[in-house]
Amino acid sequence: MGEAPPERPDPAPPGAPPFVHPPLEAALLVALAVGVALGLRGLSAAVPALAGATGLGLVLACVVPAYVLALRRGRDPLLVHGILVRPQRPWRLAAVSLALLGGFALAIELAARSRGWAPQPLSAGALLARLGNDLVTVALAEEYLFRGVAQPAWEPAEPRWRVLGVPFGRGALRAALAFGLAHPLVWLAPAQAVVVLPGLWFAWLRAAGGSVLVCALAHALANTLQLGCLTRYPELPSLLPWVG
Repeated sequence: MGEAPPERPDPAPPGAPPFVHPPLEAALLVALAVGVALGLRGLSAAVPALAGATGLGLVLACVVPAYVLALRRGRDPLLVHGILVRPQRPWRLAAVSLALLGGFALAIELAARSRGWAPQPLSAGALLARLGNDLVTVALAEEYLFRGVAQPAWEPAEPRWRVLGVPFGRGALRAALAFGLAHPLVWLAPAQAVVVLPGLWFAWLRAAGGSVLVCALAHALANTLQLGCLTRYPELPSLLPWVG
């Protein structure tokens, strides 16, 4: 008879409190990921042949350190970081997300028509490919770090506010702000700080549903919608400098 497969670490040993990283440790994990992303950006600029490896480098920087730290403490990282968590309130999550995405698309459409921009054709295949690529190489890694690791670590025991009936505290705000500040640091583009706004949406999804996979899907959809709007209206950066 073969050997029994090894058991997964216990996500919550009896009597143990819910696992979160210490706040300082979470901040250092975010700083490490930003530093690695900056280094990869500079490396790919110097050696263009390495540009394709930046996605893998981002995944490793955002996921591996926190994963290993949780594993060393006897916890299942995929559970305590919200990956293998079944979403709660799925219909509420979907309704809020569709309202935000649809509202953004409608606002772009109205603004483009008011300026007389001619719409360009869209490729459904290209958008689907972008969605899949973003989900795997960007959204999952960033949401694992900011919503799976940092948000719980920076959240007090009792969240201070409620948003649409969901407890929403300083941890959610801090994670969204860190997310918003990391982008202009990495891309050297101050306008990128606007991503703090979708960061608040992703933070709300994490607080409302518990699942980081839902946050990652929303993140990838937002990126894909932005690409679709930019493809449809190439003049869009003149209105929204952070697009493109």
